[in-house]
Formats: sequence, C-alpha cells, structure tokens
Amino acid sequence: MSRKVESKSNKDNFQEDLAPEQHSIGLPAGAEILAKSAQAHAERTGFAVIKVDGTSAFNRQRRRRAFAAIHECRPELVRFAAQFYDGRSTNVTWEEDDNPTIIKADDGWDQGDPFAPIGFSYGLRTPIRLAHDAIAQMVLEVTGDAGQAAAVRVWTYLDDLFLLPRDLAGRALDILFDHVQPTGYETNASKLEA
Repeated sequence: MSRKVESKSNKDNFQEDLAPEQHSIGLPAGAEILAKSAQAHAERTGFAVIKVDGTSAFNRQRRRRAFAAIHECRPELVRFAAQFYDGRSTNVTWEEDDNPTIIKADDGWDQGDPFAPIGFSYGLRTPIRLAHDAIAQMVLEVTGDAGQAAAVRVWTYLDDLFLLPRDLAGRALDILFDHVQPTGYETNASKLEA
C-alpha cells in the first residue's frame, strides 16, 4: 500500500524527471499520446518510426542503475525505494506436484508492484538520453544537416522503445542498443517493428 501511495503522491515529480522521453509515468493515455506523437512526427519529418520491445525487460534491469537515477533526481526517495529493492528479492512459484520453487533475484522489478514502472523508467532515463544525443550527433556528422539531427527522437513507453531517425536506422539502432544493454535490456528481435 505504501508503494502505491508514494507512487501517486509523486506522480508530477516523476513525470517532470522522466519527460519528454518516457510516456508511461504520470501521463494519462500515455500509450495513445506516444503513438499519435510518433505518427505526427514521422509525417512531418519523413522519419521512420522503429519500435523495439524488450525481452523480460522488467525482470532483467539492473536496479543499481535505477537507484543512481533516482538519487540524482529525487534523493529523498532512495530510502523508500531501497526498503523494497535494495537487496535480493525472493519469489516462490509452485510446481504441478505442489512443491515450491524459490527464486532469488538481485535485479529486476516485481510485476504488479506500483513502484516497479517508476523504478524501471528511472533505470532507462540516462541511457535513453545519452542514446538520443549520440544518435543526433551521428546524424549530424553523416548528413551535415542540423535540422535532421535536431528532429531525432528516442521515446519510451516502459520497455517499448520508439526510435525516430531519418535513414541511418541500422546505425541508430546500434547506438541505442549500446546504451540500453548495460541496464540489462535485451531486445526481442521478433518484435522489432519499422
């Protein structure tokens, strides 16, 4: 209950910290807004929209990266988040023969926890921003067009990443992956959409 209350009471702060890249925290109808924004941006600029999905991204994210971003933006919340995630999580699943299987995890976020999307989003905050800047720089160097570089976008809806580059998509994806993979993010290649 305390995680839900904390999540709701800080909604505006989270949105301020995670915008404009993250569209899931504190933004009603975030998925719809992101889809329409990407479509409008692509129509206006002629850019491609590439959607990347993570494989078990919530379960694999390195929590330490999220804690570093939370500490940078909202140091007053580190203690609160650490109560639940600064250590090994224990999960129990039941086999068909009614025997329990205990799973210990040092990384990842618990599905259904109201704080999990927030922690996950903070974990991607810095890598997404760095990837955006690196992709824009690459576009500028290759094309010499500052307008194209300024129009590059990297947006997220939790573990769905939306990349809007003009041409150079392969190189842009490589840069994006180089930045998010150290967080534990792995791409689900079967769900890559362009």
